[in-house]
Amino acid sequence: AMLESVESIRDKNRENYNLYRNAFSNIDGIDLIEPPKSLTNHNWQYVIARVNKEIFGLDRDSLIDALEAENILARRYFYPGCHRMHPYRENFPNASLFLPNTNTIAEQVISFPTGQAIDAHKIKLISECLAALSHNSVRKS
Repeated sequence: AMLESVESIRDKNRENYNLYRNAFSNIDGIDLIEPPKSLTNHNWQYVIARVNKEIFGLDRDSLIDALEAENILARRYFYPGCHRMHPYRENFPNASLFLPNTNTIAEQVISFPTGQAIDAHKIKLISECLAALSHNSVRKS
């Protein structure tokens, strides 16, 4: 039954992504991840960004907590890295030593709400909340 709706869902998700991209363009330290241009049938299911603590003023987990307090359900994205999950962590306990970039990125990426229930007004509110959080956070000079 969902096959009939796939295109409209994809269009809505793409629209949300573009709204986020525009809304976040003036928020330093929140870098939206662009999907690869080679994906011609991208479903736009996730809106993923990387949080730069030094620039934004909060780390990803603190940001998620603050957004949750405002009833914005952002989530960690693919956290922890697979090498830290069962059975990999038991079979390869030293894998983290060889994956410093994976560890760093796994601590920084965040998924913002999207889908049929999200609209331009909600994305504007989310971006305003992010801007206020960044402005009010303690930044390193």
